Amino acid sequence: MAEPTYRKGHYVATVFTEQFDNGQFQGMVSMERADKASSAELHRAEAFSSSRAEAFEEAHALAHRLLALVEDV
Repeated sequence: MAEPTYRKGHYVATVFTEQFDNGQFQGMVSMERADKASSAELHRAEAFSSSRAEAFEEAHALAHRLLALVEDV
């Protein structure tokens, strides 16, 4: 599955998932400023999911919430 990227001004959020040994998935978002080197922060969705698609949905929602909070100055 491709890693979708969302942008708001200088901020970039990349959505992906991680699969664990127990078969569950967790959505994650790497959030960074495109104009600053080494500024990436990893955010994890609170919920664990039984499918990769469901974890992606959780991560997409998290990415949109994170981007809504940033002020691009």
